Amino acid sequence: MEAILKNFSIGFLLRSVFAGAFFLVSYYSAENGLENLPSANLGGSITPVLLLSLFVGVVAYGFHRSLFYPFVEWFLNGTRVTKFRTDRLPLISPQSVRILIAIWGRGPDAKDGAGYARHVSTWADYVHLQYVSAECIGFGALASRILHPGTHEWSCALILLAMAFILAGLVSDWRLHVIGDALLRKLDSESRIARLSRDV
Repeated sequence: MEAILKNFSIGFLLRSVFAGAFFLVSYYSAENGLENLPSANLGGSITPVLLLSLFVGVVAYGFHRSLFYPFVEWFLNGTRVTKFRTDRLPLISPQSVRILIAIWGRGPDAKDGAGYARHVSTWADYVHLQYVSAECIGFGALASRILHPGTHEWSCALILLAMAFILAGLVSDWRLHVIGDALLRKLDSESRIARLSRDV
């Protein structure tokens, strides 16, 4: 349990609150309409809203990482998709990839690839935030439909927002995989060179 709690960084908690807030917006707008959201009774205090957003966001992140993202990852790491991404549609220029890898490999945490790991992890955090925000919109609408079946309304604006989050997440994830592929090639090459130099 302690190991799990240590991973609950301030950044993760803030991302969870942000994503969880989309659940509440979706839930209440599905029940009352998006235009009536400002007048919805949320308990009169911001504290319960923040705590509920945090709880929902953390749970949604758990579902996302264990249930939904493995399918995205399986798709993005498929042999044909990887080849297509590298050869046809990288969505990021080779020059940008070289610049990012060069920048990430410098600085005080550059030793043992720690700089690379930190930057890739930060990028991935924002990718997952986009996915989880979209999922929270869907979860909120679904929960409202189950608990209030007669009053459910689909919000076109929220559907479009969820689709925009999914598209942004996929594009960003695609670009991160292109950089990751290049980074792995670079590290493999450096490792081979280091082995050869030791053997000489």
